[in-house]
Amino acid sequence: MTVAVQIDDRVVVLVKEHQVPRPDFDSGSVRIRRLLEQLVELGARVVFLPGNHARLEPYTTELQQRGVTVLPEPQLQAAFLAEAGAEISLAVLSRPQVAWSLVEQLRTDAPQALIAYDTVDVHFLRLQRQAALAGEQGEPELEKSLRRKAFASREMELGLVRSCDVTLVVSEAERDLLADLVPEAAVRGREDAGSALVDQLGVAVLGT
Repeated sequence: MTVAVQIDDRVVVLVKEHQVPRPDFDSGSVRIRRLLEQLVELGARVVFLPGNHARLEPYTTELQQRGVTVLPEPQLQAAFLAEAGAEISLAVLSRPQVAWSLVEQLRTDAPQALIAYDTVDVHFLRLQRQAALAGEQGEPELEKSLRRKAFASREMELGLVRSCDVTLVVSEAERDLLADLVPEAAVRGREDAGSALVDQLGVAVLGT
């Protein structure tokens, strides 16, 4: 299968999230959509891969009208990576499960790409807090279950921090925590809906 994505002299940026952003539903969607728009404004050819493979409307069409190429179908996503992997300069992978699904393939198909892991939040920290709350409320089985989930999530998330070139977090507390747990990692904060990512990564990668 051939992907109908024109590769010209613009820098190619790949962004993958769990779904096409719906900014009228949640703040995370507002942030990721603004990031996509900023990358387009910088002159990049931006390709968005929704992890759930759904062509959500009218949001998909709205993104395309703003200059973002959206590839929901898994066959198109695989074909794009195979055909255009060597052209990708920056890949932004949002959320741990989404990032794990692609980071290894990017290292093979796009070894030159700078990979940014966008945590959205530090999931294992949230699970640890929920476990502690369950313990305080006298729910030992729930606490035990949440602690197991927190441990598994911690291993996944710290593995991503080690594997990716830079990790993006939303608070100073999260930045300090990950920097302490993985001292060799490049962990960056983000002040608002994407501008810090553009400042820290986009300018360097896109050469603007």
